[in-house]
Amino acid sequence: MRIEHDQDGGRFVAFGDDGEMGEIAYSQREGDLWATHTHVDNRYRGHGVATELLDALADYARRERKKIVPICSFVAGEFERDPRKYGDVAR
Repeated sequence: MRIEHDQDGGRFVAFGDDGEMGEIAYSQREGDLWATHTHVDNRYRGHGVATELLDALADYARRERKKIVPICSFVAGEFERDPRKYGDVAR
C-alpha cells in the first residue's frame, strides 16, 4: 500500500495493486485541519487502511504545526481510543 497526498483535493489516498483503496478527506479552516470523511472500499476494510490514512494526516498536521478537528466519526473514535498516539494533534 502506498499513500499519496492530494493537497489540491484535500485528501490522502491509499493505493494498492488494484487501484484506490480508500481516502481521508480534510479541509483547512481557522488554521486547523478538519477531518471530514474517511472511506475504505469494502474489499479492504479490516486491513488497517483507515488507520494508515489517519496516520498520514496526523504526520502532515505535525509537520505543518496544525491541529485536527475530528468531524469524521472514525477520526473522533481513534482520537478517543488512542490519545497517546494522536493527543498532540487532536483539537
